[in-house]
Amino acid sequence: MNTRLDRSACGNNLVRNGAETEDAVPMLLARRAAIWEKTGSGSNPGRGPLSVRQTRRGFTEAGWQTAWGRMMRNAVKDGILSQDDRFGLHSLKHRGVTDTKGDKKVASGHKTDAMLHVYDHSIPVVEPSNEQSLRADAKKAAYRPLSFNTQAALFR
Repeated sequence: MNTRLDRSACGNNLVRNGAETEDAVPMLLARRAAIWEKTGSGSNPGRGPLSVRQTRRGFTEAGWQTAWGRMMRNAVKDGILSQDDRFGLHSLKHRGVTDTKGDKKVASGHKTDAMLHVYDHSIPVVEPSNEQSLRADAKKAAYRPLSFNTQAALFR
């Protein structure tokens, strides 16, 4: 499993790539090389943005939003997601923070708890308040991330 340095406004993190990323990178490299080959010689296809348009340039912010919207529409049309499960590109950050195991503040690069809580949508799961649960150790309370349906409703 590879790692990469993630530089953001929140600081620097060394991020371990998951299996999906390990599968996606070779596919994107091959696509980028095919676009460079199709459009003729020029600068080195091994450099520049990993995801490129047919013009060999990287995506603009508007281009990313358009591509994301198209992917969401196709996922609904193909039955991969329901209409209620659609989510925005920026929601990935919320989902990443919510799903992080361990120290979420360090993993997300947020310097304050207030900023972390903006992105972390975990809900504490607790026992019902009765005599038996009052005797239970409070430290055993677990956190459960929100479903995509709930997140989608929150971020609309």
